[in-house]
Amino acid sequence: MTASQVQAALASDWAQKTTGTVDGSGYSAKYWAGQAAGSAAAVTANTVIPADVFTGDGVKTDFTISRPVGYPGALMVTVAGVPQAPLDAYTTPATTTLRFSSAPASGVVISVRYLDKEAQSGAAAAEEWANKTSGPVSGSTEYSAKYYAQSIAANAATASQQATSAANSAAASAGSATASANSATASAASATQAQSYMSQAQGYAAAAGGSNVAPQVFTGNGSATDFSLSTAASSVHKLIVTVNYVVQDSLDAYVLVNSGATLRFTSAPAASARIVVRYI
Repeated sequence: MTASQVQAALASDWAQKTTGTVDGSGYSAKYWAGQAAGSAAAVTANTVIPADVFTGDGVKTDFTISRPVGYPGALMVTVAGVPQAPLDAYTTPATTTLRFSSAPASGVVISVRYLDKEAQSGAAAAEEWANKTSGPVSGSTEYSAKYYAQSIAANAATASQQATSAANSAAASAGSATASANSATASAASATQAQSYMSQAQGYAAAAGGSNVAPQVFTGNGSATDFSLSTAASSVHKLIVTVNYVVQDSLDAYVLVNSGATLRFTSAPAASARIVVRYI
């Protein structure tokens, strides 16, 4: 086997080998892409949305929450078990302040749940398995999918240079030159495949994160059923929609059309009705 063929085989192993290590200690990009996918899945399956609980006194409108948030849509708030509409019923004037538009009645229970999953440690771990290049992943002696993809690209470049040298060498036979060129092509294909695995890993890591899209507010006119969204939604289950402070049922009150860019109600909201759309 020529040196170029050896390099091509090594590049292929760094790209996709999943049975054991490549060189006795390191694993392939495909192996680490699977690790990233597993981390992201664990975040999605095991995340417990934290909550704060308060009791109204009929006077107080401001409550200090335990986790900082960037906008009201990052919270789901209920008062006496009734979901409240962000912007209308409450705002977040400071990152740790929940402010109601009117004071909750004395003795009622106020529940605050956090919808932002980006604060969860599992998402950060999945992101490191996908992208980190400055040293090993936190808490591990191993490296990320991106790190190994870059190693593969370097191996492929070396194989390509060796193939060029073989083709230009007067002593190399035509058959050897052809074999080297084929080896370089295989190395390049392996590097491309590794980049694909890295992209998959990045996608898994991103999926672990929550939405940071700010809520949208519309006003009904009694006849319009379609409302354009600033950001397309992938599913009705990714939205919380309220009309005049009442949460709408995602199974029969509205659907998504136009590839998720338009919210369509099954019946037109009343004239002057306040419509709030929150992404989760």
